[in-house]
Amino acid sequence: MSFRARLLICLLALGSVTPSLLLADDSSPDHQYYLDKGNLYVKEGKSQTAIKYYREAIERNPYNVQARNNLGELYAKSNLIDEAMEQFDKVLEVQPNYVPALNNKSYLYLQKRIYNQAILYAKKAIQIDPESGSAHFNLGVAYLGLRQYPNSVSELKMAIRGYKDKAPVYEKLGDVYQAQARHEEAVAYYRQALDVDSLDATARGKLGESYLALGDEKKAVEQFKYSADLAPTNIAAQYRLAEHYVDIRDWNNAKRLYLMILNIDNQQAKAHKALAMIFERDEQYGLALYHWQKYAEINPKDLEAAEHIKTIRKPLLSKKQIDQLEMEKKMKDAAMQQSTPTPDPSLAMPADNGNPPNPWDSNPSASVPVPTAVGGAPAAQPTAQVEQPVGVAPIDVGAAAPANQSVGVAPVDTSNNAAPAASSSAAAPAPSGLVAVGDAPTPTPSQSNVPRLPK
Repeated sequence: MSFRARLLICLLALGSVTPSLLLADDSSPDHQYYLDKGNLYVKEGKSQTAIKYYREAIERNPYNVQARNNLGELYAKSNLIDEAMEQFDKVLEVQPNYVPALNNKSYLYLQKRIYNQAILYAKKAIQIDPESGSAHFNLGVAYLGLRQYPNSVSELKMAIRGYKDKAPVYEKLGDVYQAQARHEEAVAYYRQALDVDSLDATARGKLGESYLALGDEKKAVEQFKYSADLAPTNIAAQYRLAEHYVDIRDWNNAKRLYLMILNIDNQQAKAHKALAMIFERDEQYGLALYHWQKYAEINPKDLEAAEHIKTIRKPLLSKKQIDQLEMEKKMKDAAMQQSTPTPDPSLAMPADNGNPPNPWDSNPSASVPVPTAVGGAPAAQPTAQVEQPVGVAPIDVGAAAPANQSVGVAPVDTSNNAAPAASSSAAAPAPSGLVAVGDAPTPTPSQSNVPRLPK
């Protein structure tokens, strides 16, 4: 064993050197080359190529903490949280006081909203490097998540001094005041963030929210539009502007933005539902059905979507036609009730026509007196007519015939000698003193009724 190797082992035993120095010998002199190439590709925005070079650097030197830390950061930006956490843990196994890895672990816990762990690693980093802007920033964000607003403001203001990119710090300070409904102070910090980075679409969207809370709708819409234009692939910005158009009932622009969101990510259930409701409102039932079905695929337990799908699929008649038919039926029923009201017998009142009340109305079983004509003879009464063959006089079945007269013989009235007029359909009562022809036999002459000749 060479003297250099024995010296490194002794230093390692004393804790004066890290294992990475043991591997950084002449056996792998090119691992630094791959690290530098990875850093170069990161600056060029070629993350996937940079990842390949970092992996190659680690392959040649597993204790290269900078390559592992940079690889973990790229994983984190790609939302590969577990893979990133694995790289940071391996870095801290080699160098427990490596501040960038401590800050990165704190950041990952913030993404998971495990705020106590984020605070723990941020404080470790601050103990090692009190001027670490990243550590103060992470600590301030963690306090914001726990709603410890005074502590959050204090840490974020300390982060401004040591943080290279101050725009996110100003934005988070705006978030702290926005969370406390202190909108004017939030506007001031959001504007400071935009002074540093005018292309920050997220800060513009939040500024629009603050303006809206202050009642300045014009400025709010201006910021929402600017944010959506700056970040056409930023789904949050597109959602906020789309929701504003829904609030003011500008359905066409709302549809346009929701379709843009689905063009970015077709699995956005919220956009599918919003479009389904707008198309259904516009009676475009085919498109409404499509988006309800897509929404139901993402949220199969939503009963509202199932009900809308069932309603739209009704055969033959559209929803508008069904509603129209139901309305017409209700109108017809209401008209019939008004034209034929049902009287209440208990509320019936006698008609007041100026005549005296009829005493027999209260006693229908009482016999009605038969009026008499002048001279004491019964007056002619209306009688029920029995259907008879044509040419036969009707028979009066409503009153009894006189005792000395056969049925069907008109009564004799000696007060009048006029002859009656003949009728082919009904026999009118015969005038006084005459007998209707054909109604009774001619009486046989007798001694009493033969007139005597004068002597």
